[in-house]
Amino acid sequence: MEYISRSALYLLIAVGFGILAAGVDVYAVIATQSELTLAITDEIGPVVHAAKGVNIKNEVVYRNEEYGFSFQLPESWKGYSIVPGTREIRDVASGTVVATAPTIAIRHPAWTTAAPRQDIPIDIYTLAQWDKIVSEEYSVSAAPIPPSELGRNDQYVFALPARYNFAYQTGWEEVQKIMDGKPLATFSLSDMSGWQTYRNEEYGFEIKYPADWKENKATIASFSGQATLLAGAHMMEKSYTMWPGEFDVQVYADDKNLSLDEWINENQPRDPSGGTLVRSIKNASLAGIAAKELMIFGFDHTRRVIIAPKGGRVYYLEMETGENPNDPKLEKHEAEVELILSTFKFMK
Repeated sequence: MEYISRSALYLLIAVGFGILAAGVDVYAVIATQSELTLAITDEIGPVVHAAKGVNIKNEVVYRNEEYGFSFQLPESWKGYSIVPGTREIRDVASGTVVATAPTIAIRHPAWTTAAPRQDIPIDIYTLAQWDKIVSEEYSVSAAPIPPSELGRNDQYVFALPARYNFAYQTGWEEVQKIMDGKPLATFSLSDMSGWQTYRNEEYGFEIKYPADWKENKATIASFSGQATLLAGAHMMEKSYTMWPGEFDVQVYADDKNLSLDEWINENQPRDPSGGTLVRSIKNASLAGIAAKELMIFGFDHTRRVIIAPKGGRVYYLEMETGENPNDPKLEKHEAEVELILSTFKFMK
């Protein structure tokens, strides 16, 4: 029996700060060392925080238990040190500082005050902060571009500061090669024991979902009826039948080689009069890829959609969030779909 998600049914009803000119290292200007936490000397040795990171014997790996990530380093970085700091987050409209984000710099063992080398900087943002940075509501430097996402878990996004290597310090080329190898891995800080994994080898993605949810081998209707649907998976809560938690992943063909904005404009859901059902669009990211986040009217509730292009395909993730007066477990379901979203990754 084919399954059509509730959202698809409703749709059918509705359709029926650095000195940039001088090339100053923005990271070095803005991120400040926490000297009370870590004292740096001219010849600094490995610094290991019991709560923040560990050296793994016989491997050059930095692992941070506080924020949930690890970072693979080449053998030449054995004896590295960790320099913690902070970065200001400013509201673009008012210019005021609304928060500070923790930063971590992985420092080469040959670094000295007399002969500094390029650090590996990592900014750490909450998921909510990152959404506002990507949508340009928040700013974290004077650079005209935001940081680049390196990875995320269920609570944090890890990012590479924009223009971090513009000072061209010794070793910057090596650091670039390290970053090109995608050395950062994340792990969950929440209890996801027993979670199931949906993996699609053909279209190169996987996503995890709670043990008390099920995955429907579904034929999911195109959200617009125009784009060609290549694959779809529908995850939903097993036991709660009235308004279960739901999460859709759909993969569409980009037959016309459109830009993301063009694809959305051509395929967006519309009401019977031709009016758009999209309430808002903002910049977002999906597993490190530039994306758009849409809020879509869905009869008596709203749906949150994240759309990202990759390899001639368009990946479309849909979840119900925000407004649903009929769901008494809305808060629980919102927390669950955020966790599910944090596990999505491209496999190739």
